[in-house]
Amino acid sequence: MPMLLTLVAVWGVSLSVWAVSRSRTSGGPASPQKAASANEPSDVARILSTRSTEKPTWQVAFEADYDAEDYRSAEKRLDAVVPADVHQQAYLDLLRASCLKESGMTRDALPLYEGSLRHSLEADDWELAVYGLKGLAGTLSAMGAHDESEARYREAIRVFRAHGRKHEALDTASDLANVMATRGRFGEAVRMLRKSARYHLVKRELGTFANVSANLARTLLLMRRPAPALRVARAAQYLAEKRGLREASLAARTAAGSALVGLSRYSEAKREFDSVFTDATTYGDLRFQAIALQNLANVSLNTGVTQEAETQASAALDAFERTGFLEGALKSRALLGMVAERAGNLAEAEKRYRYLVSEGDRLGMYDSVVAGLQGLRGIMSRDSRGALFNALRADLVS
Repeated sequence: MPMLLTLVAVWGVSLSVWAVSRSRTSGGPASPQKAASANEPSDVARILSTRSTEKPTWQVAFEADYDAEDYRSAEKRLDAVVPADVHQQAYLDLLRASCLKESGMTRDALPLYEGSLRHSLEADDWELAVYGLKGLAGTLSAMGAHDESEARYREAIRVFRAHGRKHEALDTASDLANVMATRGRFGEAVRMLRKSARYHLVKRELGTFANVSANLARTLLLMRRPAPALRVARAAQYLAEKRGLREASLAARTAAGSALVGLSRYSEAKREFDSVFTDATTYGDLRFQAIALQNLANVSLNTGVTQEAETQASAALDAFERTGFLEGALKSRALLGMVAERAGNLAEAEKRYRYLVSEGDRLGMYDSVVAGLQGLRGIMSRDSRGALFNALRADLVS
């Protein structure tokens, strides 16, 4: 209860609203896993529930695997299904894309979301289309295409609202808030998250409330407020684990570890990220493995263990590139540039920072361009012979 009240206070929800939310809960306490699945279904659960009253054998098996978060097995269930028409093709593409995205295979999910959206529009099924649109937005965000991601999230919100689906519109707004925070639009992000949090708290949907709170912790970190971010992350972790929500727990623990880094509590942060990596490996979640490795590299760099930082950042880069999470890959490249700089290898650092600038510019990921330019400026100040400065000046003149 103290953890939950921490979140209530952070969100600015009055205790009278919290009391109302509690009074709406009927019956005895459910188990965390049942409560999460019964009251707060995933997008895939919502899609499956609307398809048919009599479920085919493959769908029953698919749902069991997906609910158990065995996404690879769930995807294999789809191999035996031959689509009867364009409508079923849209349905199967959407389910397969969701499995790949949850497994961290972002690049492979992208064409399937695009195909599902296209087939859904051909079949005139708005519901399949909007979930395809939402999945596409999330995939584009993970790949660093934030302009396109924002546009698709806003369109999905508009469609949900037009059909009276307030719950789904607010969930989508929470996802959009992450894009806003990444782009430095913190005020808009916090407003979106607060509106969603209050709605889910009143509805007593504590699992979704935990997800939104984990998003707030991430936003606070981007605002460079590690102390409140740590409090929110721990409370979100508590709720996520009570509700049996694996991904929300990993996200909250990752945010907690990052907050500990911001507070210079490196040994605690390392334990947190080691734990996230171990659990992500157990679950087969390549995306969170990569995130944990990148964060461990950052800890190693901050504590002067440069060789270990090189190994960890290289492993993170490989994992991010395999999943297609381009934003994460570029952040790993920035870390590798810093590692080379700390080791005194300025030529290698220059090479890595230059690549970061050119690739960030090509992909429209300007945070990476800025990081690369800042890195080049840093090593320029250590270049006593002025060779790097002259080379950069020659590039600008040409």
